Amino acid sequence: MKKNTVVFLFALCPLVPVSARFAYALILALAMCWYFLSGLVFRELARRLEIGAAGLTVELVTLAGSATLYYLCLAFFSPVLSVSLGLYCFVAAFSYLLLLGIDTFISSDTASVPLIPFIPLLVLFSAFREILGYGTLSLPVSSGLLVIPVLPNFSVYGLGFWGTTGGAFILLAFVAWAAKYYQRRAAAFRRNM
Repeated sequence: MKKNTVVFLFALCPLVPVSARFAYALILALAMCWYFLSGLVFRELARRLEIGAAGLTVELVTLAGSATLYYLCLAFFSPVLSVSLGLYCFVAAFSYLLLLGIDTFISSDTASVPLIPFIPLLVLFSAFREILGYGTLSLPVSSGLLVIPVLPNFSVYGLGFWGTTGGAFILLAFVAWAAKYYQRRAAAFRRNM
């Protein structure tokens, strides 16, 4: 279980610098969903074609193609954001592979993939980080970002540190500590029952 948490956090780490804005996290969360759904389709196709040992190679190639297709769609719908997030569309594919690797030897059931808790965690973490760091909440639009002020006069009293990468890793450490604390309390409660 300890290795699963480490891999889970390692999958989140490449996406932390770019998740300073809620809009960016939404785009990356959508990318992860796209990779998951296209992966299911191509995995089923490979199973029906009975590719055998080449199935993993085909799945990795289709993931790369899927990431490229997602990037091209992002460039079409929001060219400004595609410049900022182009590399991270492919980094998200790497994080997706790490998340799939957690359950590779545990279960072959796709319902247990840790991608399900990862996406809301990424989006909520990003929203919390943007509100704490900038006092705003942003949404993606075709011309870039639509920034909605949440905390008025934030520039007067706010702490912009939480919007930086260093602040994000400190917040991530707090989230990891809270998750471990909750897991231990739940385990202790189950043992006492």
